Amino acid sequence: MTRPATNWFGHSLDDDEASIVSVLSDFATAAPTPPASDDETAVAKARRSLAEFGFWTPGTAEEHGGGGAGYRLTTIALERLGRYWPALALASAQAHTAVDVLAPLPAFADLVADVQAGNASVAVLEHARLSVDGTGVTGFSGRVDIADIPAHLLVLNGESAVLVAPQALRTPVRLGRTGLAGALTWAAEIDGSAWVLPARDWSRVRAGLHLRRAAVAVGIAGAAYDAAAGYASVRRQFGGPLDALPTVRAALDASADQVATNLAALFGAESATGVVAAAVLRGACEAAVEVATAAVQVHGGYGYLDEYPVARHLRDAISLRATVSDAWRDVPLREAG
Repeated sequence: MTRPATNWFGHSLDDDEASIVSVLSDFATAAPTPPASDDETAVAKARRSLAEFGFWTPGTAEEHGGGGAGYRLTTIALERLGRYWPALALASAQAHTAVDVLAPLPAFADLVADVQAGNASVAVLEHARLSVDGTGVTGFSGRVDIADIPAHLLVLNGESAVLVAPQALRTPVRLGRTGLAGALTWAAEIDGSAWVLPARDWSRVRAGLHLRRAAVAVGIAGAAYDAAAGYASVRRQFGGPLDALPTVRAALDASADQVATNLAALFGAESATGVVAAAVLRGACEAAVEVATAAVQVHGGYGYLDEYPVARHLRDAISLRATVSDAWRDVPLREAG
């Protein structure tokens, strides 16, 4: 049995999928409006609340304290969170990656448990200038998103990975952004303890992170479209609703097509690695910026006012694109297909 979902642009949902859409939509309706700035207390509270209801790391293995959800259910959960609070959704995406990498290693059992409970965060980077010597590391991270201070830092550098201890982060400095309120972005010098992690297929780990982030981008695009379509249906101009104007209707249809196309690409990429996963992420990020830009234009001058959500959606889309720009840098083309 399948059931339709409000504001859903993808495949027909089964009962489990529709339930996730319903529960997370209710959560977003009942939860406080996301803060307009980096409110660490609000971020931590929301993180723990999602963990309590089982929606913080639903896609991690049950034996490691996760929800055991498959790719489709996890993607839907991240898309819904991306509509509500993109920075929180990105933090969930990082938590999934951290747990997947660290949970099989007994030495990090306590850290994994804290991440699963929403009591700790692990920042995940794909590039950082590091020099590792035994159990020590030095270097610099120019931008770290979605993590508390202090936090562990999981660096996926090419064919290896390093977990940096919180104590190794020296003089962290907060960084500003265009959007993604609650991202808690910072930069820091690194000098201290680290663990070189056992070898595994790191390209697949990076691909999983790319696809989870792509789900967040599609969520931003969907929220921007919904805001534009809702506004155009009630705003009257020239004696009728705004969406009766051919140019507005065409813009809304084009935006809906972009959301649906990128959502379909995301669900078709479950087994993707390397450049394919990076391409899905890049397409979703570009679509989010374009759909949000169109939403602002549909609103006219009102689109730039804080009373309407579309300007926030555009800022979030721009910041997300900047945050994940490393995803399509240095990806070997030979991994395609």
